[in-house]
Amino acid sequence: MLVLVPYLISQGYKVFIAEEEHSAKKVLSEKKIDVVLLSVVSLKRRALELLKWIKRKTNTEVILISRSDQLSFSIEGMKLGAFSELVLPLDLATLTDSIKKAWGSKKEKSD
Repeated sequence: MLVLVPYLISQGYKVFIAEEEHSAKKVLSEKKIDVVLLSVVSLKRRALELLKWIKRKTNTEVILISRSDQLSFSIEGMKLGAFSELVLPLDLATLTDSIKKAWGSKKEKSD
């Protein structure tokens, strides 16, 4: 996921990085975050627990990033309220489009 940071910044996004759940919760508690890219690849089941926390505590949209062999995590994540999921390898145009749609959805809910 860290390899996406330069690309996202070049597209005009402000990026916060949290590699562990407690740092993610801290950032989400202290900053106004519109969209989270949440890796199921590395966190697996813990990603779903973090997703539950995000949906309970914030109005942030969550895009799951997973591998094709992690379909069960993706399905469960969508049931828990993830906005969408993307499968590795990522297509950057699809990623950007998904972020824009998630941001639009959050904006509609906030209005």
